[in-house]
Amino acid sequence: IARTHSFGTSARILKVQPLPEGRMDLIAIGHQRFRVGELDRDSEPYLQGSVEFLSESDATADDDRHASALLPLIQEYVELLGNGEEESGLNYSRLPREARALSYAAAYLLHVPQYQKQQLLEIVTLPELLTAVQSSYRNQIDLLKIVKDRGLEPPEGPVGPSLN
Repeated sequence: IARTHSFGTSARILKVQPLPEGRMDLIAIGHQRFRVGELDRDSEPYLQGSVEFLSESDATADDDRHASALLPLIQEYVELLGNGEEESGLNYSRLPREARALSYAAAYLLHVPQYQKQQLLEIVTLPELLTAVQSSYRNQIDLLKIVKDRGLEPPEGPVGPSLN
């Protein structure tokens, strides 16, 4: 059963791959965050609702400086997962440098349960989002170090498509 959340994102479809039996594989990227207003579960056989698109303020110079601290965390995290830059296909120089875009990219790369990513999506202010993403990376790095110190294998890397 699908769960609804109070926040979501519209998606821009980048690629469509037709499959047998009328199915399709889609590659999409999040476009604009929204807050769900009213839900209508009864009028149609499918869920309907109203949404309010959230306006995203421009990042300040302080936000951009705060975001730059994410870059080494991302690199350390990916390396601890056992995927060096060449193996993972992650080109660190191509990561966005603007605070909001980098925070969204960093959240995408985290190998955490969807509910944790949903929590990040629901953070309204950019400074709070940057703090939460950095905290998530620090926690994951600490956990991966414990896993490695005990000679265990870390989970598969964070880079790749989502089943959503």
